[in-house]
Amino acid sequence: MKIEHSAYFLAMKDSSSLSEASAKAHISQQGYGKVIAALESALGCKLVERDARGAHLTSAGLLFMRHAEAMVAEFEKAKMDLRTQRADLDILREYDGNMAFSDVCMNTFEPFFSSKGLLNRTNREELSLGDALARAEESDWVCLCDVCAQVYPDYAERWDMDTLAIGQVGVVVPRNLLGDFESQSAEEVIEIAPLAVFDCQATREIYELLFGVRNFGDIKMRTTRDVLLHEGLRRGDFAVLSDSFHWTEFQSKIGTPENPLVFVPFRQGVYSLFGFVRKKDLPYDERQRAVVDAMLRSFANLSTINTFEAAR
Repeated sequence: MKIEHSAYFLAMKDSSSLSEASAKAHISQQGYGKVIAALESALGCKLVERDARGAHLTSAGLLFMRHAEAMVAEFEKAKMDLRTQRADLDILREYDGNMAFSDVCMNTFEPFFSSKGLLNRTNREELSLGDALARAEESDWVCLCDVCAQVYPDYAERWDMDTLAIGQVGVVVPRNLLGDFESQSAEEVIEIAPLAVFDCQATREIYELLFGVRNFGDIKMRTTRDVLLHEGLRRGDFAVLSDSFHWTEFQSKIGTPENPLVFVPFRQGVYSLFGFVRKKDLPYDERQRAVVDAMLRSFANLSTINTFEAAR
């Protein structure tokens, strides 16, 4: 059964004859009759009843009309989404402006762009969170940053943010490292499991918020290389200070059915926001706005982008 047949069938909804429906569908009456016959053959039931007064839908035809409307609407939406996707990819391939990434966002998002051949013409900078936020006050930069809402409680007054994802802060831990221990909070996990961190400004700020000290203290590993954290999780060496957004990435790359990764949040409910940050009331120009919107749409349908609600 072809989608075009369902689209043609819609013309029968308010028609009293095949000739009227075929005129609405812009095909010959003979051709329209063949469409109806093909649908009836595929579905195994009578859709249209013909009599001396013309033609009308049977009970099966009325039921199928609802499904045909939904199928055609979904198909048209799919075509529109695909056109939008192609246009977005063209925007991301051609954009040649300035882009700043906080170090966490560079590690998280840049590999996706590179693997797709996107943003190769941009002037990209990997910066500390503070320096990336400073770039957000300059009109010729697009900035992708991670901001902890509790560390920057006034962020909504200082910056505008187009949010890609939200992650609740906690620890990612190999299940076999916990043994029989049933953890209820990250605070309990780090009492029995060594801790590792991605060493950057944002992590240090969150660590200070959680534990009241800026230095990392007695931890197993501090590194700026994700691969080392991945290897340690795979071996079951430690838990990693992370968030629910990154947890699904860890799980897809490292977790196994035999030793899945577990995400456990901190009791006090700390959240990180990932997105495009801009000084309050500093507008994007047309090309910048287009590339931000294209990136937001590109990530919206990726299974690797998860909010805390999805991960929970």
